[in-house]
Amino acid sequence: MAEVKKCMWCYSEKLDEATKRKDGSGILKCQSCGLTMLSSVPENLDSLYGEESYFNPVKKVDTGYDQNYDLMTPLSLLWQVSIVDQLTISKEKKTFFEVGCATGNLLELTQEFIPNLTAYGIDVSKYSVAVCKEKGLEVSLAGIEEYTPKRKFDIIFSSETMEHLTDLKVFMEKVKKSMSNAGTFVFFVPCLRSNKKINREEDVFSHPEHLIFFTSEFFKKELSKFFGVPTNIYQINTDFGSSIVGIVSFDEKSISKLKVVMESILKNELPSSVDNQTLTNLAIIASKFSKFELAERSLASFKDKDSKVIFAEGVIACHKGEIHKAKEKFLESFGGGLIDYVKLKILYNLNSELINIYEKRLLRQEAGSKRVDGSTKGVFAKLRGN
Repeated sequence: MAEVKKCMWCYSEKLDEATKRKDGSGILKCQSCGLTMLSSVPENLDSLYGEESYFNPVKKVDTGYDQNYDLMTPLSLLWQVSIVDQLTISKEKKTFFEVGCATGNLLELTQEFIPNLTAYGIDVSKYSVAVCKEKGLEVSLAGIEEYTPKRKFDIIFSSETMEHLTDLKVFMEKVKKSMSNAGTFVFFVPCLRSNKKINREEDVFSHPEHLIFFTSEFFKKELSKFFGVPTNIYQINTDFGSSIVGIVSFDEKSISKLKVVMESILKNELPSSVDNQTLTNLAIIASKFSKFELAERSLASFKDKDSKVIFAEGVIACHKGEIHKAKEKFLESFGGGLIDYVKLKILYNLNSELINIYEKRLLRQEAGSKRVDGSTKGVFAKLRGN
């Protein structure tokens, strides 16, 4: 472990110990910019994230995921698809770039749900990038710090990645350089509930690999100065912890519909005079943050429910723990929109026995589909431990 002597954002050496984590690690706060960070960090992050064991553990672990990442249900990421969808309502062709794409689950979903989006990604894990390439995704092995993009991107997305960094400033500099003239950067991070008092019992401190601990106040002050445009910061507190959705754009008009959704969630109120796509996306995003009443009210106004609305009802039911109802809604909605591979991954986490219903048909169809990399067969092999 290497001792942290300078702030990971402003490089100031004015660091005070604010508290200690339960494992005894010191938590530092920069007196210049207010960023909170761990007092010591791994010298080689590749050793932590590079191997398959981080994503697919064979036993309970302190770091990484507690289940096979590539077999996680898409339900856990559909709210992120809805966020991206709110940025593409104009139906113009756009490029999407995910920083820290892991094994490409979100990239798959955005390509399948948002046809006018061309998706790219990067990750520091050799294992993750290999899985992405098996899926036919355009992904590079790199951290954004050393990545040299061949193009500018309309939408850059980062979910639960920035808290793993050792140099936030370099990260933001590369994001800014990679954005198109009308580009948008959206990020999602866990955060401290309050900037004034740090409670070491907070969930944000329970992950040993987290190195930076954010606050809304830090982002509002520092990112607006850095990007030179207003920064939209939405902190959402739940029983499971606190998190931030941040939006920075060089084209304020392009993020107006996403801002409507996020402001509705913060106020717990339905927006007025919005389109059906926005209401559906609001329902899915709100249910992610346990705003179930708001989510259900978003869909209540629909007189004729198409497959997308019925599917959103299934997402809400699943987040509420109403698994039987969720399965009914998903099966009802599968007549349109979703390809078979996504159906399989959704149904697997709801009821693994349903795999047998789809297996032969999926494997038969795969040879003639656009997905020719054998990924469905690979999923079945993993499920059976082969």
